[in-house]
Amino acid sequence: MRAPRQPKKPRRITPNSPAEREGGGELTQRPRTHQDYIPTAPYVAEEFFEAETDEPPAPSASAGAPSEAREPDTRALPAPAGDEPRQSGLRNTVARIGPGLSSLGRGIRNRVDHVRDRWQVQEIVIGRADSLDARREERRLETRRLRIKKAGIAGAGIGALVVTAWILFGSPLLRYHYDPAQIEGYAAPSIVNRAELEALVAGNDGKNLLSLDTDAIERNITDSIPEVASVKVTKQYRHGLKVAITEAVPVACLGSTPCTAVTADGVKVDVPLELANALPRIGQIGDEIESTRAVNDALTVLGSLSPSVLGQISQISIANGSLVTLTLNENRTVYWGGLEKASFKAAVLEVLLTQPASFYDVSVPDAPVSR
Repeated sequence: MRAPRQPKKPRRITPNSPAEREGGGELTQRPRTHQDYIPTAPYVAEEFFEAETDEPPAPSASAGAPSEAREPDTRALPAPAGDEPRQSGLRNTVARIGPGLSSLGRGIRNRVDHVRDRWQVQEIVIGRADSLDARREERRLETRRLRIKKAGIAGAGIGALVVTAWILFGSPLLRYHYDPAQIEGYAAPSIVNRAELEALVAGNDGKNLLSLDTDAIERNITDSIPEVASVKVTKQYRHGLKVAITEAVPVACLGSTPCTAVTADGVKVDVPLELANALPRIGQIGDEIESTRAVNDALTVLGSLSPSVLGQISQISIANGSLVTLTLNENRTVYWGGLEKASFKAAVLEVLLTQPASFYDVSVPDAPVSR
């Protein structure tokens, strides 16, 4: 902090040029007195009188009376002539203690300024500390408000998720309602047991559509009902299912009366008796051939025939060496031979059957024989 400014010495009021009278001429310069000085700071009166005459001059009429607001400093007036020795001692005493008093006054002022500055610094530090504590408290409250706000948002989100989950999975909004009309794809005539199929589909009634596993329903139907070759289950929101089935097609009848109908894939299916008797019968099987292999060979031959030829076959026999013989209606016989070139043999046989004969040989399709 900057040191306090030292008091200025009294400046003398001296005119730069002699004053002039109103009627002309110059005034004689009068002796200066203590009244000509502005008392801006404490001073020692003898400094002024030693520099001038020993006796103070009489006040001039032109100087005018002193202002009522400012009284003359009586400390600077000279003492009477009888008190001159005492006045001189007093002057010497004042001269000796004057600098000390001035130094003491400056020290006191400096000390007061120092104490005041320290108090100001302490007030600033205390104010800053209070401001910092207030900011910390405000930040703590703001952090608490943010946490409460986040907790409220999280709670609202969890509540919304719970309500949404209940609406989707717990409420009756998306529950399945069974209807027999939802099953389609029956053949005419159909070999599928409708009551069994409808019972399997109706077992899912009342379940939530979102949680239904359509793949599991499809596997359950095909595993339980062999007459269904394939099935496709589709969800229809809000309460339905679409069940599209494809029935299996039996191509032969295995065994003696009553025979069992089988598909081209060798799957045994339950068909009405009159439909099974109308299918080609797999008759005699060679002793050296396994029944499973024989059935597969027969189905391979039957699967290569056209529907017009397949409808004329009454029985198929598999001899040793996988040699196939077909028995047609009207006591006609076809020697097929081995399983090779099945498609070529089927095409040649379809042409030969247009000619009347009782025996056809297509074992060598490049040179067929009919008689």
